[in-house]
Amino acid sequence: MRWIASWPTLVVPSLLALSSLAACSTAGSGPGSGVASGPASPSSPGAVADTSPEPSPGEPLRLVALGDAYTAGTDTVAPKRDSWPAQLVEAMARGDLPLRLVDNLAESGQTSEDVIRTQLGQVESLMPDVVTLQVGVNDIIARDISLDDYRANLAMILDELLRTLPPGRIFLITTPDHTLTERGGDYGLREEGHKAVLEANSILQDVASERDITVIDISEVNGRAAEDASLVIGEGPYPSAKQYAGWVEIIGPQMRRALRGEEP
Repeated sequence: MRWIASWPTLVVPSLLALSSLAACSTAGSGPGSGVASGPASPSSPGAVADTSPEPSPGEPLRLVALGDAYTAGTDTVAPKRDSWPAQLVEAMARGDLPLRLVDNLAESGQTSEDVIRTQLGQVESLMPDVVTLQVGVNDIIARDISLDDYRANLAMILDELLRTLPPGRIFLITTPDHTLTERGGDYGLREEGHKAVLEANSILQDVASERDITVIDISEVNGRAAEDASLVIGEGPYPSAKQYAGWVEIIGPQMRRALRGEEP
C-alpha cells in the first residue's frame, strides 16, 4: 500500500514533525481501500446531481464531521485542536482548497444508530459543502447491533446526506483497529475484533461504492499502532494527536483530488 506523504498544493505536517505532540497526550480509557468519487449514475441509490455552487475563490468550504470518538478526538489534550478534522482544516488552510470546520458533531460512544438519531438531523441546517463520516467501532463492540444493522444504518445515513450534498462532497473514513492497542482485548477476543473491523470496513466500502462516494482508508497509519506507542494515548484504544496527523497526510490529498474531480 502506497504511503501518501504530501500533495503539491497541500502543506501537511509529517508524522516526524508532529512527534512532539505525542508527549502532550494524556492517558485515557474506553473502548479498507479508497474509491475515487465521480458523478453519480442515475441508478445509484440516493444519487443527486452535483448542483452545489462553487465557493468564491479563496472562500473556505464548510466542513461538518459526523462519527464517534475517533472523529471527536476523545482523550487528546485539546480535541478542538488535536482531532483529525481540526488538523485537516489546519493543513488545508495553507493550500488552494481551504476548509472551515463548521461543526464536529462526533461524540464518544456513538454507533451508526446514534448518528441517525442525534447527528444526522443537524446537518442540513449547518449548510455544509463537505461532510465526513467515520463510525463503526461501537457497532462492532455493541452486543445488540449486528453488521447487517450497520449496513442498513450506513445506507440510511448516506441516502439522507445525498439529499443535501452530491456524492463528490461526502467522504467516509475507515474505522481504525482498536485491537492493535494494549487495551484492545478489553472489548472481546482480539482475533474476533480484528475480523469484525475488517468486515465493517468492507461493508463501508460496498455501501459507498453503490453511491459513488469516496472511502479514505487510514489503516496504513493505524496499523503502526501495535509497534509505535506514540500513536496511541496511554494504553489505548484512542489515537494520539500524532496518529491523527498521519491520517491527515492521507485524508487531505485524497479529499483534495476528489473535490477537484481529479483522477486518483
